[in-house]
Amino acid sequence: MKMVEITISDNRRYTQVALLVDRDDFLLDLEEIRADLKITSFPYILSTYLHPEANNIACAYRDNLMTISGVYTGLGDICFDYHLALGEMDQKIAMAGLFAERIVKKFRLDRAFILVVISAILNNKISDYDLLSTYSLTLDKTSAGKIAQDLEEGVVPDGNIQTIVVNRESTDEDVKRVYKYIKEKIFAKDNKLIKFYDPRGNIRRDREWYWLNKLGMGYKKIWELKMPGNTDSWKGVDMAIKRYKAMLSNGTLGS
Repeated sequence: MKMVEITISDNRRYTQVALLVDRDDFLLDLEEIRADLKITSFPYILSTYLHPEANNIACAYRDNLMTISGVYTGLGDICFDYHLALGEMDQKIAMAGLFAERIVKKFRLDRAFILVVISAILNNKISDYDLLSTYSLTLDKTSAGKIAQDLEEGVVPDGNIQTIVVNRESTDEDVKRVYKYIKEKIFAKDNKLIKFYDPRGNIRRDREWYWLNKLGMGYKKIWELKMPGNTDSWKGVDMAIKRYKAMLSNGTLGS
């Protein structure tokens, strides 16, 4: 198994992603999906497209100005505008999107994680741009049907989706006022905002040590490698790795 690289700067979101992509069952699914898509190296190399707008996206991706999740979204928008199926533009990216939707349903995740899973499949790397807690959604018959199906199947984490409906007459103040109401009157009731487990930010260190151990390095060797000259006991590595394993098995954050 190969560790998925996470470059997310915020500790809370970093932890949300790590507790998904480091699960053994997720990693097994990832290996099977990549085998089906015949993905053996990273980053994913885009094709040359017949559509000029799609090629502009491909150029931005090759110049590291866009992530693979941005490519997925951008190509999807072009296909929507020109009444094409994404598979007609790039079959492998389209299939990665379908697999990602299945993974999100399987692990009962918010749909915001679809781009996280796509990035893990195609590039083995998750960035700040791949997990957006706030985004716009245009409702039409297709998207509304998908949301209704997710609600019916019970795969929406909270059992409902909070939305702000805007029109051309909406103002910034209107949106802020409605968001303030949702935050104070709805979200505050259940207080489900995820908390990252260590205010010192040791999630990154613990994850690194966990993977070194998972790949065969012993606790004492990890301590000597990562804490040279430190006279404290290497048992700190043991405690950190056990804590991280417990978080993965529970699927929740520690206190």
